[in-house]
Amino acid sequence: MRHERQRPYRDVERLRAEQREREAVIDEQRAELERAERHRRERRIEGTLLLAIPRKDSRRLRLSRRTHEGKPYLELRMDECDDAGVWSPTPHGGSIRMSEIRALVAALQAAEAGERRGAA
Repeated sequence: MRHERQRPYRDVERLRAEQREREAVIDEQRAELERAERHRRERRIEGTLLLAIPRKDSRRLRLSRRTHEGKPYLELRMDECDDAGVWSPTPHGGSIRMSEIRALVAALQAAEAGERRGAA
């Protein structure tokens, strides 16, 4: 008779353990779906981040070094941050070939020097 009393208890414990296992699987599946959804929303920002200048309204101006078909270039692009804290590139931006960097630096230095002259 004592053996019969133990059996229902063991059955309940087994059912609880099975329920915990099912809940764990469901939690894993839910987490995977959330990761997949976030990945779908997030457009990957690739390359090496060289500079990020914060702007207002959850935006930043990003300068990064990337490659395309084995050729390096610089990318200057505006990024937006969503409510989840994920940075995504916007269509606003462009690329600069490595051979154009010296001309760009000279133009930036001339612009900075002209602004200094105007402020003096």
